[in-house]
Amino acid sequence: MNNLNYIPKNVDEADDDKFKPSRMGSKRGQQGASDRSFYGELKRLGGGLHGSFHRSSTGGGKGRGGLQFKPGQQRVLVKSRVVKSRPGSRMISKHINYITRNGVDMDGQQARAFNEKTEEISKEDLNKFSDKCGQDRHSFRLIVSPENAHELDLKKYTRDVIDRMETDMNTKLDWVAVNHYNTDNPHTHLFIRGVNDKGNVLYIKRDYMANGIRVRAQEIATKHLGHRTSLDLEKQIENDIHKERLTQLDKKLIRTSIDNVVDISITPTDSQARIQRDYLHQRLTHLNKLGLAEEKEPGKWQLHSETEKTLKQLGTRGDIIKAMHASMRGECTVPECIIYNQGNNIGKLKGVVIGQGLTDELRDDKYIIVKATDNKAHYIPLTKYSEREGYEVVTGSLVTIEAKGKYIKVHTLSRLPLVEQIRAEGPTYLDREISKHGLDAPADKVLSAVDRDIHIAKQGRFKILQERGLTNTPGAGKPSLKYDTFNRLEAAEHNKIYSAFKDRGYTKADLKAGQTFDGYVVKVDRLSDGPYAVVANTDSKEVAILPYQTGMERAMENNLEVTIGVQRERAGFEPAHISMAQIEQLKDMNKGIER
Repeated sequence: MNNLNYIPKNVDEADDDKFKPSRMGSKRGQQGASDRSFYGELKRLGGGLHGSFHRSSTGGGKGRGGLQFKPGQQRVLVKSRVVKSRPGSRMISKHINYITRNGVDMDGQQARAFNEKTEEISKEDLNKFSDKCGQDRHSFRLIVSPENAHELDLKKYTRDVIDRMETDMNTKLDWVAVNHYNTDNPHTHLFIRGVNDKGNVLYIKRDYMANGIRVRAQEIATKHLGHRTSLDLEKQIENDIHKERLTQLDKKLIRTSIDNVVDISITPTDSQARIQRDYLHQRLTHLNKLGLAEEKEPGKWQLHSETEKTLKQLGTRGDIIKAMHASMRGECTVPECIIYNQGNNIGKLKGVVIGQGLTDELRDDKYIIVKATDNKAHYIPLTKYSEREGYEVVTGSLVTIEAKGKYIKVHTLSRLPLVEQIRAEGPTYLDREISKHGLDAPADKVLSAVDRDIHIAKQGRFKILQERGLTNTPGAGKPSLKYDTFNRLEAAEHNKIYSAFKDRGYTKADLKAGQTFDGYVVKVDRLSDGPYAVVANTDSKEVAILPYQTGMERAMENNLEVTIGVQRERAGFEPAHISMAQIEQLKDMNKGIER
């Protein structure tokens, strides 16, 4: 199966790449010379000899060099990234919000952040930690994923790893961690401030980041669980033989090849070496089925020039397949699945977001899965330019997707799922559709599953609007909305917010087209019609609720005064058009109001 665009109908057809649980805790015991030789080769095939790094001079707060993986240790995957801070950026707070989101804890609840002493860090303290990180020159993100994490107390394990890092770097670290249990293999997200215990910039040596932390993590996992046995290593290699992703067997084949030719024609005399050769032969046979290797003559195999690249792509594809099938659980019928790439001409898609996540949790690269009106499910990787600030989609959002050059643009029609729009207090996408197209479905069109859901939701929404007295029902005409329906819906939703500020002594600002309004952004709300900002003038004690503009959250977080210009008031289903300009940072912090 070498078609990268093929998506199996059942996730069981795909390679899940799960770590197989095995009982740990026993040492290797006594081994003969032949056993130790065989064990060493198994270790090499299993990835045990790669990743050691050269010794370098130690420096305070930088980490040790010269650490090496030792035979039989537990395997731990460590990914790391240094993130430079940018003034006014919300990148750090967004990342912390993502890793502490709902559904990733062991019981499917919201993740619980912890550190050296605190079992569950409060939201307020997380925000303070995020603010401190934003003032540092840089910070460090890590993902620590032990192979047998399901057998570890991840909190204790993480604290032990940090304790060992502090010893290596000769400094205390300011950090928070979150354990995730929503994947095949539990793992820990670790966020470390870029300052040492003296308040100076914390630097970590490149080799320590790349390999040293992993070696320490493996040492500690081994201390908790014991060494892997030769049987464990054999099972690992046997599992790797049929994987459709890059494995240690492939790396050995590529490393020992000459001009992409692997020669295993000579049969070793040693029985253990013959077993090792057999593993490589089985892997080559599987690569042949994938079109990545061909036996030119007995024992001599020609590897495809892009074997490594293709296997990495297949591994990524397997991860995508799992994400897509997970997002489609509960669907009555499984739609055809499409993985977007720049070679695909998707045109313009309309559909419902049924899944989302990060393709790289260190870099916050996002993807969404959209069930579209073409009755297909589309996996779409996004860039930081794909979504408009403040209009980021969530699962259930109704969107349109369009390819613009090499970028994908996402336009959010409604952040609210259809079922929530039916009884929403404010104006919704369904109201706009009823106003523009009425209630009847097109007679000349077979409705897709998404279109059918929208049509049913429109019928339900209209009944709710009827109950609120917001519809016209002429005897011989089509049902329609009253001329002031959108203004009344907006007023009903906004008045709840205004009443909360009225208790603080603020009145509603009556803004007309052509007027301006100075104030501070004190709140951002995702209302049924989209994102809105609450802007308060602390001198006149007036408050206005206005459509969100790029930069409003940044202005709120940095206490910046802004000037709002009203270009046009609400006109039917079109919200007011405004402009925003920043004035200056709030000098007297006591002038601000409680948010």
